[in-house]
Amino acid sequence: MGRGPACRKSKAIGGVPPGNLHSYAMMSAAPAPTPVSPPSTASAGAAVLAAFLGWTLDAFDFFLVAFALTAIAKDFHTTDAAIALSITVTLAFRPVGAFIFGLL
Repeated sequence: MGRGPACRKSKAIGGVPPGNLHSYAMMSAAPAPTPVSPPSTASAGAAVLAAFLGWTLDAFDFFLVAFALTAIAKDFHTTDAAIALSITVTLAFRPVGAFIFGLL
């Protein structure tokens, strides 16, 4: 008694038989997928190129300063170690500045 197909139809919730209720709930709780597509505009490509060139020129600037360390120290009438320390402190505080200005 109470186990036949007629009983299952009578206890259906929202038109879903009790045997399929769990899988129906799992399917309806899933979020809709967000479509992700690659950038297709010319401005997106230009932004990537600009970011790459900025990164490249920043690295180039750092190496120029490192190669010209002795000449810079002479111009400022100080030692190579003092200039190297100032470069090290500058590079060490870059993430701090990025974090602070990233919050703004």
